[in-house]
Amino acid sequence: MKQTKILFQVLLLLVVWSGIVTAQTNTLQHHAALIDRCGTETPANYRTWRNSVVGNRNMVTTLKHDTCLNKKFSVVFYVVLDSNYQWGGGLTAASLTTCINNLNNAFKPICVSFMNCSTAVIPNFPYNRWYKTVTDPIVTSNWYTDKTINIYLVDTIKLPSGASGYAYFPGGKDAIVIEKNAIGGTTPIHEMGHFFGLVHTFDDISGPIPTSTVVPNPSQPLTTELVTRSVTGRNCYTNGDGFCDTDADCFSQSVSALAPCGFLHGPKDASNEYFIPPVDNYMTYYKPCRCRFTQEQYNFMANVILTQRLYLH
Repeated sequence: MKQTKILFQVLLLLVVWSGIVTAQTNTLQHHAALIDRCGTETPANYRTWRNSVVGNRNMVTTLKHDTCLNKKFSVVFYVVLDSNYQWGGGLTAASLTTCINNLNNAFKPICVSFMNCSTAVIPNFPYNRWYKTVTDPIVTSNWYTDKTINIYLVDTIKLPSGASGYAYFPGGKDAIVIEKNAIGGTTPIHEMGHFFGLVHTFDDISGPIPTSTVVPNPSQPLTTELVTRSVTGRNCYTNGDGFCDTDADCFSQSVSALAPCGFLHGPKDASNEYFIPPVDNYMTYYKPCRCRFTQEQYNFMANVILTQRLYLH
C-alpha cells in the first residue's frame, strides 16, 4: 500500500512537471510570435547624418505639431512569383490595398500618403528565398523604378536571418523588402519608418549602432538611455533612439511582453529605474501592439522627407 502511494505521488509530480514545461514552452513560443524581427542595417555614420539633418534640437520644436506636408509617394510593388508562376504566400491584390491603406493611416498626421503606382512580377521563383547580399543586388539591378518607393515581396528572407522585412535609410536604395505574409500587418509601416530615417526604439545613437539587430541577444540592454524624463536628469536626446517622447526601451531584455500589449518588468537602467518600453510604438519589435508614432518621430520624418526624400514621386 505504501509503495502504491509513493508511486502515485511520483506520477503526480511527473504530470505536474510536464504541465509546467509545456506551459513554459507555449509561453516562449507565444512570446516569439509577438516579436517582429527587422533586417534593416543602420549606416555606420548614422549619428553624424542624423545631426546634419536636425542637429541636437528638441524634436517637438523642429516643426509645428500641425505640419502638413501634403506629399504623396508612388509605390511600385514587385512580386516574386512562385514555382507555379503564381503570387503565392497568400498574397492577393487586396493584400496590397491593405498595405497602402495601413501606410496612409499611419502617416496621415503629417499629411503623407502612398499610392500603388503599379504592380509588377518577377518570374524567377528562386528569388523567393531572398539573400540580401546575393539576391538584392541582382533583383534591384533588373527590376527597379527610379524616383519611386520599390517594395519587393518574397516568400522568405533567408539573410538577414529571421527578418520579416528590411529597408534602406536615406542615401541608400529606394527599396524595401518584405515577406509576403507580413504585408498586411505593421511591418511595412515599421520599415517605412526606417526608410524615413528612424532607428529602433531600443537602438542607441550615442555609440555605434549594431548594423543588424535581427536577433539581438546581449547580456545587458542595447540602450544607455535613462528612463527619467526630468530636464535635469534625462539623456533621451543624445542616447537611445534620440527622442524624449518615446520611452526608454530595454529590448532584448523585454521579450517577456505579454499579449495583448503588457510588459513584465524586470530590467533597470543605470539609475536603478525600471524600464517600461513603448510596446505600442511602430519602431519596436512588438508586432501585435504597434499602433503609433510619437510627435517627435513624426517631426523627424517630416524633416527627413523635406530634406532627403522630396525627389521621390
